[in-house]
Amino acid sequence: TLADSLVDAGDVTAPAVSGLAAIGFAGPLVVSRCTVVGTVATRELTLGENSLFLGRVLAERRQQGCVRFSFVPAGSRVPRRHRCQPVLPPGISAAEAEQRTARVRPRFTSLAYGHPAYGQLDRRTAAEILRGADDESEMGVYQRLRTPQREDALRIRLDEYLPVGLEAGIFYAT
Repeated sequence: TLADSLVDAGDVTAPAVSGLAAIGFAGPLVVSRCTVVGTVATRELTLGENSLFLGRVLAERRQQGCVRFSFVPAGSRVPRRHRCQPVLPPGISAAEAEQRTARVRPRFTSLAYGHPAYGQLDRRTAAEILRGADDESEMGVYQRLRTPQREDALRIRLDEYLPVGLEAGIFYAT
């Protein structure tokens, strides 16, 4: 079980979660509110929710489990999906699938370990990712911070209490 974690293999093509070399697949896996940089190879993805998988995900058994409110790259083999990104209808061309994936691919302020904004989603990331979790917060490791909800509440209060003729803006500092 992985929860509220950033699993970083250093590269999206490197194995982040896998079994021994002889077996290839890890045991049953539950991933909640995580950002996984690297590939995942598991016998069964029992549950993947509110997470960002940046590398391919391969689940040997796809009849059991589900992935919900997550980003799963094209080419992954996972159990049934529910409100996952990118949305790729059956029968689309490879070029169109890549175009849709590129549009919603998560962007990060930094993926360099030790940087103050390590694993933080960039504000230019698609709204489907920034508000794609089950509670309309961002997908990934920082989902529990509820940043979009806090920003909305701040904007409402600013409009409500700001004197007439003045404007306010929100500036992010990392």
